[in-house]
Amino acid sequence: MKLTETLSAWVIIDGNRAEEYGVEISEEGRNATCWIASEVGKNFEISVEDVPICPSSYRLKVDGAEARGKVAQSKDKKRVRTWRGQPISPTEIRPFVFSPIKLSDDDTLLDKIDFPSSQDLGTIVLYGGHCDLLKETQYKFQDISTVHSVHERMKKGVDHQITFGTPQGFASPRFGFRTKITGGEFSFTFKYRPLALLQANGIAPREPSQELENPNDAKECKSNVQEEHSSSDDDEIFRLKTRKRELELEQIEEELRRHVKRKSQRRSQRSNVKQESAETGATGPRTKKVKRENVPSKAIMDVIDLTSD
Repeated sequence: MKLTETLSAWVIIDGNRAEEYGVEISEEGRNATCWIASEVGKNFEISVEDVPICPSSYRLKVDGAEARGKVAQSKDKKRVRTWRGQPISPTEIRPFVFSPIKLSDDDTLLDKIDFPSSQDLGTIVLYGGHCDLLKETQYKFQDISTVHSVHERMKKGVDHQITFGTPQGFASPRFGFRTKITGGEFSFTFKYRPLALLQANGIAPREPSQELENPNDAKECKSNVQEEHSSSDDDEIFRLKTRKRELELEQIEEELRRHVKRKSQRRSQRSNVKQESAETGATGPRTKKVKRENVPSKAIMDVIDLTSD
């Protein structure tokens, strides 16, 4: 990542410069953030390149733990400074290594002052600025744990952590300066995660060759999925068609019952009308009654209205 033409930083993993994803630069142009892919068992280094115009301090945090800082003066010709690990003696260093996160439910870990927060886990932060050189001092070397446990509450999507590998030969300075940053602050934050996780979240692109190594596997996988969906779809269609037929039969049966009921009512009404006509013909002049039957009477119209749907 680059903040200015003369100030940039990067991570080297197993000898290769790490690909940076989702690079973001703050509005004021003094802070940069990106994602990088971590891989278990790989050593890594962090480098910064700068052309300071005055004494400058460069500091490093890995998973929230402070590493030894570096100082540059304007007269220095050296432009690149690199952190390879934690010096444990004037002649040895433990290199930085990406490792699987080691979880623990030991609540005493939460009480440790130097215990990293959930925001610090999975991050490499290189920061600094212009400084005053306060006092020359002698380094104190001490060995460190190669693996430290992380409380399970602090994991929060982080699968890897930074540990320290087997000691290697390294010529470490014995003296340095205590410094105080006075201005020109900057920071580079590298958030590391497994590549598969970055790809799953759309941060890193997928390589075509990473979809599936064997194209036949993809066809078989796709075929199995299609067959499963096809079988499921067929069952659902059969169920819906069966239910539709059941509803149609119920509707037809209801229509038949209503038709039979109407027909029965019509027969009953017609029988009543005929009976009334016969009774009227027996008590009065036949010709008059016959004549009146040919006229649509209110009684007959009422029957039709009552039986119509």
